[in-house]
Amino acid sequence: MYPSEETVIMSVIPNETLSIEITIDELDFLDVHVGQEAIVTIDAVPGKSYEGTVTSVNSAASVNTGGQTKFSATVTIEKKDNLLAGMNASTMIIVGSKENVLAIPIKALSEEDGKTYVYTGYDEKKGELLNRTEVTTGASDGEYAEIVSGLSENDTVKYEYYDTIDIDTMSAGSGAGLFDSFGLSGGPGGGRPSGGPSGGRP
Repeated sequence: MYPSEETVIMSVIPNETLSIEITIDELDFLDVHVGQEAIVTIDAVPGKSYEGTVTSVNSAASVNTGGQTKFSATVTIEKKDNLLAGMNASTMIIVGSKENVLAIPIKALSEEDGKTYVYTGYDEKKGELLNRTEVTTGASDGEYAEIVSGLSENDTVKYEYYDTIDIDTMSAGSGAGLFDSFGLSGGPGGGRPSGGPSGGRP
């Protein structure tokens, strides 16, 4: 009888991650790098977001039917909450962040002739916004924009909600963190996650 030893002939690696292929406009491509943070939302899991990482960037360009040059990248997230390969996803890549900035909602901004303005007054009798003030903006997270110049902390900003025709008042405030980011998708509904440690479909 020969002595026997336990030999591993095959190992099974569980699908612990999901990879999302995203399309990037040429104007944003140079801002995307491997290792950057990303925020991913899944249509099938409303109200939740998942932290991801850019794991690869493809510098080979393609041109879509509209003549626009596009690039691609891969964002990888941890597989949880019964996420499945093929689910629709939307991805936002964080290209920078700032702390303690003066920021106001993007809805409060208006643009004309390449300049950006806000309104600091409102005439209730005439229903008109007043005191148009030119501002310089900086980083934006898609909801709020940094105000570099033109406003001071606690200045009041007036703006309209066009969907409800309501007037809102917002005091410019500092102390919050602000991500500079942009949204990405891989077509209608966003990119589709694929499973497996290497990012391929199982």
